[in-house]
Amino acid sequence: MIGIITQERINTAMTWEQYLAFHKELVEKNTTTAVPAKESLVANTVIVLQRAERFIKRIKMSDDFKAKLDALEEKEYWCIIVEPWCTDASTLLALAALSEAYTDKVEVRVFLRDSNLDIMDAYLTNGGRSIPKLVRLNQETLEEAGQWGPRPAPLQKMATFRKANPDTMPYSEFTKKALAFYAKDKGRTVMLELFK
Repeated sequence: MIGIITQERINTAMTWEQYLAFHKELVEKNTTTAVPAKESLVANTVIVLQRAERFIKRIKMSDDFKAKLDALEEKEYWCIIVEPWCTDASTLLALAALSEAYTDKVEVRVFLRDSNLDIMDAYLTNGGRSIPKLVRLNQETLEEAGQWGPRPAPLQKMATFRKANPDTMPYSEFTKKALAFYAKDKGRTVMLELFK
């Protein structure tokens, strides 16, 4: 059964290369996609691009992850719902780009969340529009093969606790902990979780 992400929507979504060019253009213009373009989100847009480019060069796909890519029987679209200012996006974007380069069985398509709220609303996290989200679709049938996001499970647990208990951890502290997690983890947790 075809869901909200139709072939027509996939055809009009950005490829990984188009998204990267779009993201770079935002950085060059010192802006972002958020309305209004708050200074903090403009800064995040720069940081996310820098981290994604760095991760593409440094992340090493595990043998187990490569084996799972090799074992894909059907070609898949990896549809990523994201915004350029999303601090949790760098690792997923880098890993998706590497996966597409590694195998001809993966094609990445990027949907900006705020321009595709109907798609986002089909993939809410605890009722919220949390990003990034990755939806794996069979290219022939468009049936869902899996989904992931918005964060690795250890970080999502921390985010859920923080949201329920906002006085226990300021957002700035959570962000620092998240960035430290991603830097140390080097994509390993995302690789473990993407095919669950």
